[in-house]
Amino acid sequence: ASWWLHIPDSFTGWYLPLLWAGLAEARRSRPDVIFSSAPTWTGHVAAASLARLLKVPLVSDFRDPWCGSPFHPIPYAAHRRVNRLLEAQVVRRSRWITCAWEGIRRHLLETYPDRAESIRTVLNGFDAELLSRVEPVRIDERRCVFLHAGSFYGPRSPLPLLRGLERLCRDEPGVAGEVLVALAGLPTYNDRPLEDIARECNVGGSVRVLGRLPHRRALALMKGADVALLFGQTGSEVLASIPAKAYEYIGLHKPVLAVGAGEEACDVMRRGGCAVWSVKPEDPREIASTLMTLLRLHRRGELAGKTRPELAARFTRERMAEELQRVLRAAAASGRLRRV
Repeated sequence: ASWWLHIPDSFTGWYLPLLWAGLAEARRSRPDVIFSSAPTWTGHVAAASLARLLKVPLVSDFRDPWCGSPFHPIPYAAHRRVNRLLEAQVVRRSRWITCAWEGIRRHLLETYPDRAESIRTVLNGFDAELLSRVEPVRIDERRCVFLHAGSFYGPRSPLPLLRGLERLCRDEPGVAGEVLVALAGLPTYNDRPLEDIARECNVGGSVRVLGRLPHRRALALMKGADVALLFGQTGSEVLASIPAKAYEYIGLHKPVLAVGAGEEACDVMRRGGCAVWSVKPEDPREIASTLMTLLRLHRRGELAGKTRPELAARFTRERMAEELQRVLRAAAASGRLRRV
């Protein structure tokens, strides 16, 4: 029964208050464009209703897939049909649709091929001013530090890396004291302490669990780390998201070890100047070999030289805001033309 009360999501009770608030604001100052960004999907539904009532263009921003995401499945067929109907109403009502990564755009095009000209990708980007103010913090001066900032859950698992590290330490016993994997974020995976998981993989001495940290502290540790870690979160390549930390890695000019991350996330980081080593999560041998490669580069002082900092500027939030601004202006212009 709760699924019926949570269509399109648990914020559905805000639909009418949102609608009334939007109509009240429109009486004070009529908008040129209605813009909504989701999730939450109730916001999209309310924005589509406002756009219809006010007869102004709608721009809908998809930061995640709504229907068809393997990471947020809707278990019942009836609920999937209702959500698909609501999604279709939002898409048909929207003058423009922006997507947080290219995979979402391709996913929408499969369902709504007739909207190809009005669906575009506007990436998230990084805050250049914030990153420039952060001072780097080194966790360990002697070892090559691999850092992951973020929590593990569902298919985003630390196990592939830990098993690869276990294999490296078994094949090359001397390197155990040269590598440190630092994990900042929720200190558990599937309700099990990360420290226990690391000990079971026989790499407890090479893993440090930092727990949850303030964002600025996490950025300082990222800036001071030798290699940034990125883990994949879904088995669907089309819908493999680009986490916010990927853009921070671009802004911090980091070498990146990507474990099961989507091709698009890796491609964006490379285009932003990061040196990216991508490995398959099911292959401990490949992970161990790549860890050894990165360790050798660290020994020779060549890791930082693999990045291209001059490419990062194309992925600042300012640049992405300019892209969104062009979409909003185009939508506003189309509304004025129709009224004329």
